[in-house]
Amino acid sequence: MIAIHSYGNTRDGNHSQGLADDNPFVHNRHDLLKEVKHELGSAGRDLNFNAYSDQRSLFRYDMHTLPSEISSSIGTSTLLAAWNAAIYVAQVEDDRLSDVNSDRRYIEATRDVLQKHGGLWFYDESFVISRRPNRRDRCPPRLSA
Repeated sequence: MIAIHSYGNTRDGNHSQGLADDNPFVHNRHDLLKEVKHELGSAGRDLNFNAYSDQRSLFRYDMHTLPSEISSSIGTSTLLAAWNAAIYVAQVEDDRLSDVNSDRRYIEATRDVLQKHGGLWFYDESFVISRRPNRRDRCPPRLSA
């Protein structure tokens, strides 16, 4: 199983007004794997838990837009897509969004970030949990003559 987890450390990634004091990225892949291994206990003895190096695990997800969409008048659908992506990655609960969504400041904040950086991106990290091969899987069968 390969898992993708939001990494954080994204410049202006949590750009919404009223949510900027959040830090949703308190657990990294090492923490998650440690907890999964602990929860599985002896049931996980036949599994490999691979966090890998940062170089192999970390990657950037870019929200692509057309150049005309990042202009002086960014379309509403692009702004809403960017906003939805940002709150999804930050795992902001719906009940906390009602106050923010009640006025249009979040649209302006999203527009400002998109114009300032030419788009929106997030850093993610991956990790893998796999079955350990058993002895029969490692050795080819012997052929009899």
